[in-house]
Amino acid sequence: MGRTIVLICALAAASTARADDLDQVAAGAAASARGDHVTAAQLYLDAYAHTLDPATLVLIGTEYLRADRPDDARRFFCRYPGGDDALFVQAQLATLGSCTAPPAPRTSHLPLVLAAAGAVTLGAGFFEQHRAAQASQMIESHSPGTPWPDNILDTERAGQRHELLGNVLLTVGTSALVTGAVVYLIQHRHHRERLVTSP
Repeated sequence: MGRTIVLICALAAASTARADDLDQVAAGAAASARGDHVTAAQLYLDAYAHTLDPATLVLIGTEYLRADRPDDARRFFCRYPGGDDALFVQAQLATLGSCTAPPAPRTSHLPLVLAAAGAVTLGAGFFEQHRAAQASQMIESHSPGTPWPDNILDTERAGQRHELLGNVLLTVGTSALVTGAVVYLIQHRHHRERLVTSP
């Protein structure tokens, strides 16, 4: 309970602390007091997801230890970076076992590939739009008293093709950029979840 009080005081003093985080820590302390240690650990974990306060890791590990889940306790004790509770954590790990480093997550380059493809496609789309505008300007700037050139129909059809192709390329390029951004956000979210839930 002493560590919980210290954590609540630290969160209250932090400028970035949210009221919900304080409520979750207080609710975790209440769950621990009534013997529901798994619920307490989950509430502390929810608070840690927002605050990333390392002291919360000690609380989570302690609750899992009280809930007779030593593997989960060791997992969170191993994530403690050091501080006021270092001796306590070391003593627990001496009983629970040493920490094992998890395999490094594979980095996906898909967002970069999509962003690069989208940028190139957008560039090609703008170029085709420029060629369509040139053809259109040639036709619109034609002097009424001057005969039309023999290839005027070819110029008009070419301008239409450039415009159509430009629209398609711009649509595809925009879609690639948006997809790349969405994939990046999903990967970033998964990475943050791994930071919260993995040792």
